[in-house]
Amino acid sequence: MVITAAHVTAEKFITGGYKTILTGVGLSNLVAWLAIHRLKERGYDVDIMAEIGMYGYLPKASDPTIFSYYCMPTCKILNNIETMLGVFVSGPSNQCIGVLAAGQLDKFGNANSTKIPGVTYLVGSGGANDIATNNRETIVVINSGKSRLVEKVPYITFPGKNVRTLVTDVGVFEKIGDKETFTLTAYIPSKANQKAAEAIAEIKEKVGWELEVAPNLKTAEPPTEEEITLLRLFDPKGFFIGSKAT
Repeated sequence: MVITAAHVTAEKFITGGYKTILTGVGLSNLVAWLAIHRLKERGYDVDIMAEIGMYGYLPKASDPTIFSYYCMPTCKILNNIETMLGVFVSGPSNQCIGVLAAGQLDKFGNANSTKIPGVTYLVGSGGANDIATNNRETIVVINSGKSRLVEKVPYITFPGKNVRTLVTDVGVFEKIGDKETFTLTAYIPSKANQKAAEAIAEIKEKVGWELEVAPNLKTAEPPTEEEITLLRLFDPKGFFIGSKAT
């Protein structure tokens, strides 16, 4: 999922003419780290940002946390949250694409990372609403399951208007044209040589809304050995990808 999301992020960055990536915590952070590596290898000028004021830093191996002190000496700019979210993400001339995680997501792209009313409190918004509401485009990375991908979120942490792409462990969903809901555009095979029909049947069991499938459904690009190695270097103890990630 992380590597597929990095592929998607890199391509969206190029086609959208973006200049910066603002990343969230956990898996979404690793997605952005892999994406900028991919983009820089291809010669694109890209700056990654973290909301506390880190601008244009270079991810370092061994510590996958978003606000890693190891990354701070590499920053082009160290400023503050107000400048980061108010100017670089929300300014009228921003060229920012966001990569965020979420507790739950619905078919419109509305996300809930705050609470399940009457059941539990989650983690809260942080800068997610500022990012998703004010940047030009957002990609959300979240594991599948009917408790995660729901028909309608019970609480909106950030709205789905700018959430154009959803990447899960089973596939990629996009809002095609003027549609306000997601369509499955690529699947991640759960086993070698899996056929599309079998994959679609599995995905239907892991999505809480009526699944729409693109007529030109694709298979997600497989990861390279280099990408797997980079992912393990970024998160060697498996805090986010797990100790047995393959």
